[in-house]
Amino acid sequence: MSPIRLSPFPQGPAPVATIMGMRTHTPAEMVVTLARLQRFAERTPWAGTGRRRTHGQERWLETPAGRIRVLVYQPGADAARPLVVDLHGGGFVFGHPELDDRHLPRLAEAVGATVVSVDYALAPAAPFPQALEECAAVVRYAQDHPGEFGIDPARVGLLGHSAGGNLAAAVCLPGGPRDPVAVQALVLDYPVLDLYTGGDNKPRGRGCVARTALHPRFSGAFDAAYCPDRAQRADPRVSPLFARRADIMGFPPTLILAAGHDSLRAEAAAFADHLADAGVDAAYYCFPDSGHGFTLRAHSPAAHQAWRLIDAHLARCLAPSATPSEFPGSSGQPAAGLSR
Repeated sequence: MSPIRLSPFPQGPAPVATIMGMRTHTPAEMVVTLARLQRFAERTPWAGTGRRRTHGQERWLETPAGRIRVLVYQPGADAARPLVVDLHGGGFVFGHPELDDRHLPRLAEAVGATVVSVDYALAPAAPFPQALEECAAVVRYAQDHPGEFGIDPARVGLLGHSAGGNLAAAVCLPGGPRDPVAVQALVLDYPVLDLYTGGDNKPRGRGCVARTALHPRFSGAFDAAYCPDRAQRADPRVSPLFARRADIMGFPPTLILAAGHDSLRAEAAAFADHLADAGVDAAYYCFPDSGHGFTLRAHSPAAHQAWRLIDAHLARCLAPSATPSEFPGSSGQPAAGLSR
């Protein structure tokens, strides 16, 4: 299989080289450059994921965290459905709900759920905790207005990709202005869970620069944009890997997907072990030949397999009579063809 090449930046060497060449620049200077690249990315669709007409219905929700844009995907069933809240990736700096649009109509049908994809605020203009508060606010809004979405508010799942995986895990943690939201299923797709450890101290897969978007210089810039105070990055709401055992004991059944050529794979595996040690039903699957962002690939066999795991986990955990032991991988063992 050919190498997976995904980047949160527009295609072309100039924007990427801007960050890659910043060997002596400070994190603050890198954040300024990221803000410029944000404006460039909005004008330059890349890999078919620029803002465009979508399958989802655009809505604006008035919440305590502000007015938040979402895309809503609803299957044809009339009965009250479960809710899946999708949080896109992009390093806290790039991205929007349209990134996941090609997958979410199929997910809604496969799970029989209403899917709400959140257009949360981006750093550096909106650093921690704004995006986290907005994501939690959307979940609470939907649970408080079930008729508006045709959902059963007692059956809610979170699905987060990359930075969205960080936000999904953090939404389940205590420590915010309100209690953590009540959810029954969690999926973390190649999540970033440790912003405190520098990128240079994280694993590097074979041919890392060519096989993954997360070169240490990228991740350092993203981390500084989202949480400028490095000491604060040890807060579990910024780095869920640092959460105390007592704070994760109440997590729902959790599916964690990782990529073998991703610098984030070790923290994903460590978080799965952390959850299991706290008594949480946690399954971890690593796709050894894949890179960061692999589930965005429309025609990738690994992406298809990963989405089947996501479908099955959410469908079983959000079924009216679901029990934790029913979800795939509850034993913690990898599926065939995958690695621990």
